Amino acid sequence: MSESPWAFLAMSDYQAPGLYSASAARLRLHTLKHWLVNQWQTQSPAPIKQESELRPLSAETLQHWVRPIDWQPGIDALDQVLEPWWQSKPGSAAVQWLVSPPGSRLAELVNAWAGYHQLTLCTAPAPEQLLNGHDAQKELWPDPHQPWVILHLEHYYLRHLHGLALIRSLLNRAMRGDLGLGVILLDSWALTFLRQLGVYLPDNPWTLQPFDGQGLARAFLDWVAPEQRSSWVCRHAASGKVVLSQAMLDEAQISAELKQLAVYCRGNLGLARTYWRARLKAEPEPEQDTDSEHYQASVWLGDMPEPVMLPSTLAHDTALILHVLLLHNGLPDGVLPELLPMPAYGIDARLAELAALGVVELCDTRWRIAEQAYIAVREYLRGRDFVTDDF
Repeated sequence: MSESPWAFLAMSDYQAPGLYSASAARLRLHTLKHWLVNQWQTQSPAPIKQESELRPLSAETLQHWVRPIDWQPGIDALDQVLEPWWQSKPGSAAVQWLVSPPGSRLAELVNAWAGYHQLTLCTAPAPEQLLNGHDAQKELWPDPHQPWVILHLEHYYLRHLHGLALIRSLLNRAMRGDLGLGVILLDSWALTFLRQLGVYLPDNPWTLQPFDGQGLARAFLDWVAPEQRSSWVCRHAASGKVVLSQAMLDEAQISAELKQLAVYCRGNLGLARTYWRARLKAEPEPEQDTDSEHYQASVWLGDMPEPVMLPSTLAHDTALILHVLLLHNGLPDGVLPELLPMPAYGIDARLAELAALGVVELCDTRWRIAEQAYIAVREYLRGRDFVTDDF
């Protein structure tokens, strides 16, 4: 890994952090739940801190300890790989491609990159335009003389007999150079699905390199407020061992916990951030000012959240719903009945069941797989011979 964890590489070079032998054995021989429950069996049976003694971080504390991601290092990394293309001579490839696994936040990074360079963002067509075969790009496509960016190509098609005409036409024009210079980002599940259908896509798009334990340590510390970073120490509630501190990072000491988290999330920074935020607990000293540079934070890392478990009794049509949601990186409410051989009331019942299990969520009128359920859903579908993505 390069000195900075922020770097882009060709998809074929992506290698998720390797499984350590004990973890690999557990993953092969047990379910995901057993692995998560047993991963700390080798530690002291009596935890240093009981979960009941700790409290979740307040919104104010989160602003200090898990700040919003600074995308500038990612923007610089993307510039490095796109600069040769950006400065290329006429006649070279008109489009550069990026691929993003679910939850990675890569769309946010590319959005920030586009804003930094003042590029035009394209608006995805509405579902009814896709289903009606309406040639929406004539209305929505920007001036071909201005560089453009598509953040979610997976929203430009539907898994439907009439839902692929637009994306085929769009990509043919883009690849011929008729639409000028552009950057296209698509979800990894959409990439696999569209390739299966024979839609022409590049063999080796760019993607953000995986974050291993060291990369996560750097990122997590970067998210701590600068005035607190030097004194900020996070310990594991069960063992009392230091999980992360500036001193550890300076000495290139990476805790086993961060290595395991990198393996579990397959190098996906966005998913790792979700679990990190959920697990941080605190014992703030009431007499200390959290805005002070001398503030001594009592930071504890709690247990992994109880994994989402999909019952083996779930109907096959429920698996179809999960798969379709992943193929489109979520779908607007009401669209699923158009894509599946199920009545609307049946789909609504399945979605309600999945939402109660914490598997799906409705965000801004769009159904999607909950981030903390994604890994379990991926394994569930893979175990039932559904085609999954390559991440």
